[in-house]
Amino acid sequence: EEAFGLELRIPRQENPSLDVNYAFEFADVLAFETDYDPQGDVVLTRTWNTNLGNGSATVNSRLGPKAEFETGDWFIFFTDPNYYELRDTSNEPSYFPNGVKIRGKINEPIFLTHLGLELLVTASSEEFDFGDKFKFSSARVATITTDVPKLTRFALMRSTDTEPPTFNLWVDGLQPQTGSVIAPRPTISIVLQDANGIDTEFFSLQKQKDGGPFESVSDYELRTQGGIQTVPIDYRPILFPGEYTFNIGAQDFNGNTIGGDDGVVSYRFFVIEAPDITPPTIDIQVGASGRDSGNEMLEEPLTDGAVLTEQPRFKITLTDDNALDETTFRFNFGGLYEPLDPLDASNFTQTFDPAAPTSADITYSPDLANGEYQLQITAADTSENIAEFVTTFTLNEKVTLNEVFNVPNPVDRTFGGKTFFTYHLAQAPDGVTIKVYSVNGRLLKTLEDVSANRGTNETGWDCRDEAGVRCANGVYFYRVIASTENGKIEKVGKLAILR
Repeated sequence: EEAFGLELRIPRQENPSLDVNYAFEFADVLAFETDYDPQGDVVLTRTWNTNLGNGSATVNSRLGPKAEFETGDWFIFFTDPNYYELRDTSNEPSYFPNGVKIRGKINEPIFLTHLGLELLVTASSEEFDFGDKFKFSSARVATITTDVPKLTRFALMRSTDTEPPTFNLWVDGLQPQTGSVIAPRPTISIVLQDANGIDTEFFSLQKQKDGGPFESVSDYELRTQGGIQTVPIDYRPILFPGEYTFNIGAQDFNGNTIGGDDGVVSYRFFVIEAPDITPPTIDIQVGASGRDSGNEMLEEPLTDGAVLTEQPRFKITLTDDNALDETTFRFNFGGLYEPLDPLDASNFTQTFDPAAPTSADITYSPDLANGEYQLQITAADTSENIAEFVTTFTLNEKVTLNEVFNVPNPVDRTFGGKTFFTYHLAQAPDGVTIKVYSVNGRLLKTLEDVSANRGTNETGWDCRDEAGVRCANGVYFYRVIASTENGKIEKVGKLAILR
């Protein structure tokens, strides 16, 4: 170690005697001491690998309020004659939950609630020193309890079960003979049964193709929710043309294995067709569906990050070379930085013919405020190939003012002499003002900061001027003004007042 000017070398014992154990173990410690000689050089003065102190250590399990208990290998390491550290299997010091290093003192118990341990190191005639240690392990053990009417003799018995688990295998719902031809994307179902339980840790599934090496399979589903006496296993591989051999191994809790002396059950199958591994394609065209877009929709491909200037209408086309699975269609939509929500079926139209399942068309015409959005589409074919399409776009529709009128017109006493200005805004402006004029252009009333929401708005007026005087019978003009950062949009209307 260059930082200390030391070189350590521990030789391997090549020919140990039979009565000496030279193998190193966890927590072995070699301590040594150095000093300066008269010439000022560092020299080794002594080494030791046994405890200098002859005291003892007691470790008990003791659970705290949270009933926490840590398992593993540990050792108590002395840093000086009176204090020690607790170290774990990585040889690193252990810490309290607050980050303080665990440090104990001899003859004083220490309770570690987060580990479920209580330590007590007791001194004796020879004091401890740096490098002394005690090694211990903590583990969970099983206990069996029973109630008996009286304490008498008892016997421990072993199981006499010598029967292996029963084994059944299906491919796509049929029990095949070995050597059968199977589909390239089969569903292989296995059921293991045993009255004493299946030891699932020893289940194994291996696959071999065309006489090559066996490979372990791990992408199967093993289900034990119904108990360990009956254990189903599902495996859905993708197989290319060739000859396949499957080895299945399993045993019960008494060690009885399926397959006799071989310990495995083997099946040989042939695949003569190539699997369908191509997912569906998803194409999205976008056109305008706003009030000002006209009847004809000009569609173009939707590119990720596109900026749209009119309310969009999405035409989504799903295609597959074989057959789409309609039950897998999913459409999610939302703000760019918000959780996406599934589209309700009432919000889009879908065309899909099960008799011609290679294509499907979906039309979606949302009504959106300006902002950034994300559209996610997923679909699968009947071979369970999944396609996903995720795209983002920005809607930057200009503010338009349409459908401006007032009700009632002419104004009479039907609504208490009031009228209501109605107008439609494609997007919300910064503000809306309504001004009422006489026929000769004199401003009679200004309604400030009236309703300015996206969509249809309504603002009432009591037909009184700025002084609170009711306007006389006659014809009047009004102007609805929507203000934006780019200017103003105005529409003019005409109303009549009758007493």
